Amino acid sequence: MRPFLVALAASALFGLAAPAADLRYFDDEGWAAGDEGVVWHTIDGGQNWERQPTGVRASLRSVHFLNPYIGWIAGREERPHGEGSAGVLLFTRDGGMKWQRSANNDLPGLNRVRFVDARTGFAVGDGTEQFPAGIFRTADAGRSWHAVAGPRCTSWLAADFQDDQTGALAGAWGRLGVLRQGKFARADWEDTPGGRAIQDLQVVGKRAVAVGQGGLVLTSSSSAGGQWGYANLTLPTEVRACWDFHGVHWVGDQIWIVGRPGSVVLHSPDQGQSWEVSKTGQPLPLHGVFFASDKAGWAVGDFGTILNTADGGKNWRAQHWGGQRAAILFAAARPTALPVDALAKLGGDEGFLAAALRVTSADAASADPARASQAMRFAAAVRAAGGAAGETLWQFALPQHLVRADSKELIRAWNPLFADRAADEVLRQLVLAVRIWRPDVVVTDSPDATGGSGPCETLVVEALRKAFQLAADPKAFPEQIQFLHLEPWEVKKSYARWDSASNAQVQIDLTQVSDRLEASIRDFAAPALGLLADAPLALPTMRFFHLLDSRLASADKYLDLMRGIEPSPTGVSRRAQPPVSPLSQDVEKSIRSRRNLESLVAMPANQLTDPNRMLAQIAPMLGGMHEDQAAPAAFAVANHYVRIGQWTMAREIFLHMVDHYPAHPLSADAYRWLIRHNTSGEARRRQEMGQFWVLSQTTVRPSEDYRSESIVKFREFDEIVKDQLTMLGDRTETRRWYQGSLDIGKRFAALGPLYATEPPIQFCLQAAPRHLGDFEAARAWYQQFCTEHPDGPWRDAAAMELWLLNRTGMPPKPVAYCREASARPFLDGKLDDACWQGVKPLVLRNAVGDTVKDHPSEAWLAYDKDFLYVALRCRHPAERYVPPVTVRPRDADLRPFDHVSLLLDLDRDYATYFRLEVDQRGCVCDDCWEDRTWNPRWFVALHSERDCWQVELAIPMIELTGEAVTFGRSWACNIVRTLPGRGVQAWSLPAEVQPRPEGMGLLMFLKDTDSKAAAGPGQKAATRVP
Repeated sequence: MRPFLVALAASALFGLAAPAADLRYFDDEGWAAGDEGVVWHTIDGGQNWERQPTGVRASLRSVHFLNPYIGWIAGREERPHGEGSAGVLLFTRDGGMKWQRSANNDLPGLNRVRFVDARTGFAVGDGTEQFPAGIFRTADAGRSWHAVAGPRCTSWLAADFQDDQTGALAGAWGRLGVLRQGKFARADWEDTPGGRAIQDLQVVGKRAVAVGQGGLVLTSSSSAGGQWGYANLTLPTEVRACWDFHGVHWVGDQIWIVGRPGSVVLHSPDQGQSWEVSKTGQPLPLHGVFFASDKAGWAVGDFGTILNTADGGKNWRAQHWGGQRAAILFAAARPTALPVDALAKLGGDEGFLAAALRVTSADAASADPARASQAMRFAAAVRAAGGAAGETLWQFALPQHLVRADSKELIRAWNPLFADRAADEVLRQLVLAVRIWRPDVVVTDSPDATGGSGPCETLVVEALRKAFQLAADPKAFPEQIQFLHLEPWEVKKSYARWDSASNAQVQIDLTQVSDRLEASIRDFAAPALGLLADAPLALPTMRFFHLLDSRLASADKYLDLMRGIEPSPTGVSRRAQPPVSPLSQDVEKSIRSRRNLESLVAMPANQLTDPNRMLAQIAPMLGGMHEDQAAPAAFAVANHYVRIGQWTMAREIFLHMVDHYPAHPLSADAYRWLIRHNTSGEARRRQEMGQFWVLSQTTVRPSEDYRSESIVKFREFDEIVKDQLTMLGDRTETRRWYQGSLDIGKRFAALGPLYATEPPIQFCLQAAPRHLGDFEAARAWYQQFCTEHPDGPWRDAAAMELWLLNRTGMPPKPVAYCREASARPFLDGKLDDACWQGVKPLVLRNAVGDTVKDHPSEAWLAYDKDFLYVALRCRHPAERYVPPVTVRPRDADLRPFDHVSLLLDLDRDYATYFRLEVDQRGCVCDDCWEDRTWNPRWFVALHSERDCWQVELAIPMIELTGEAVTFGRSWACNIVRTLPGRGVQAWSLPAEVQPRPEGMGLLMFLKDTDSKAAAGPGQKAATRVP
């Protein structure tokens, strides 16, 4: 119960300045909904607003009332570590005096709700693997919701429906759709490149209007959203570049459009034939607009802003706001670079209104569709840390292969969107952000590319330093001042994140306990970091900042980010800070125990950190904490052991967590890890090899470790020692290993349908019965999945499993036939051995970008009872030559270099896998399920020429599996080549720099005479092997 109360307390603390997203009116009564679970209500036309309790801290994005009594609100809660979102549906039958939650953990994140009558309504939001279209219909007044069938979509941000069979939708990455006769279809329109979102739309009879980022206004003249064309706004190009449209409303002949910046409103008096601009008198972004008549209207936006007009939008006045500008603006190139702890200190604890800007965005052309909602996730993270607003620039898409590219390659990649002036556009957008938020202080990334930051961060720092000067210059980007009616703004100071105390003017002790937050700064910020990262990360105990620029004398002497700034009145750039009581002894004890526990597990290995002693201490320490401290502490400790490769310890603590705190939000992540671990053949193999600490209560009998201290290049290996390893006990113990995952899966399913149907988890749970010999249960699930889901990588994976059971017809995924070698190859990288001759190579295809013409790649596979052999030939232009290294380090950083990754998933759970990588220098890196402490002994030989590099690999089978590899055995597999700054190739798609296991193809072991070729979808199938 306490975590729920803590969340509501945070909502009450931060809710006044929470962004408002949508509103509705009946006569003088209106409702505005926004972040932090906020619903504002008025009964006098907005002269006075009061907050209605909702019982949630979600981002409420849409409100709809059928009459002054019956209403619905749709919203979303972001789940940590890239695990998607959960939808929030609230309803009321008494005008909001009481809001009740419907469909808990049934639907993904929602962005719009609309009812066409008292019983029939629609909710739209994120498309997911479980609910590909992201559209849901109710026919019983919201008691139950059913998914509308359709292909995988990104995230629908807006929708309007004429009846129960007809509607139009708009969403992320330029998507538009329609509902016709109850069925979904794509609308007739294709956006220009760039992935801008279409934020809102409205249908009026046969006509419709939609608005989006980059000054986008679309009209549909006769098809109610079926066909779209560009509206003629007659706006200068540089103005459209600065103006993102977020909300639109149409009454009679008049259309009003609001957006970012909120200093101006676009208005058409004649159904879009002509347009005019009116000023609002404030710059904060506006997200929604509603007109009750052709005269009376309202607009809502950031910092709880509610504006009103009584003359059709010619003049606007503020009726409510929780702040007028930001005291501090954080600008980060990438989300994980955002110092959420400093945000928590300044915004959450000290009450400064803090805004955050993410400069780059996911690449619509290559990213997983799940990343289409990252802007909302970033905003949620900022809010969770105590910030007032978070936004993401859509203009600068960052494919994963560009993350380590230098700044010139970044600008070159962005130039086609901006007429070869991408550098100017980065500067324009940063100046615009400063003029919108008007901060006293700006904080950005570290400029040191060698200290953990990348070239992208360095580019942003350099641009922001220029923006520091130009934002105050009225001659710089004059369209922002003359047309958008923003004002020049002088930032007082700017800082950069710093990696150490050396040359850092400001240091923040993140272990400091805040009475207001009832936690240390570090602990309070940890959930926000969980929303920004795809995997659990740990925050530092100290944060450092270096002064970049200042307009204040002696600023280099100030020890605080806000020191030297003249205080503004409460309500301008700072919240009112109500008195706070000292922490109770129980809360202090919980915080102290959590700190002691985390310090204990981080100690170097010695007698104190013996695993059995450690477990004996952890449980009592957790038992003495409140749940809101104990669950995150257990989660942090378990993930500490995951990071250092001690999965047995992690398993025990995750089990403790789900047993004692099953309702805590982090327990879902614990369940996922446990299911993946207990169904993983790779984890099982590492357990067999004794690579984890042994706990006294386990029945596993590990053998001697089989590892070498370094990887060696070799030519002959007749002296390979064949260690005898103990298998995972007897068959009973093996069954217990897999049965445990099925038992955990049942508990995980009890969290709700949204969890129970996750394909990445369900594929693990289907791998377990296959290991237990129950092929029919798995077959039934795969058949049902294929029936219910549209085309996509997960459906292909299910179809592949069905194909393996029958071995007839065309394989739905690529198949690589691995031929048994009659003689071991001589490892020299020249690929002239008999096992490579006469075999059709695996040819890598474009996965991201277009590189195969100039950088063709081929691979060959072979095996014997002792080794898996891989040969690679990677061509490139001569100017891309990099000489081989003379000394090959363990787990080198391959990211800046042309490199190939071999992914092997032995049990085809499409979750855990071995990854072995080699680059053009001959350097190598390996991990198991992203654990770099896995250090197998494998062998590499490189042959390098000016326009090509070739390698031969020999991977001991004993490092991968304890079972003999017989013909007919099938593993999931992929071969991925990453060309930093240019693109990604793969044998099987989809693929990216970060592995996408669902995109793996099939590796099938055959006898020497069985096959000499690789097969793909639509190619001849293999002869069925008994």
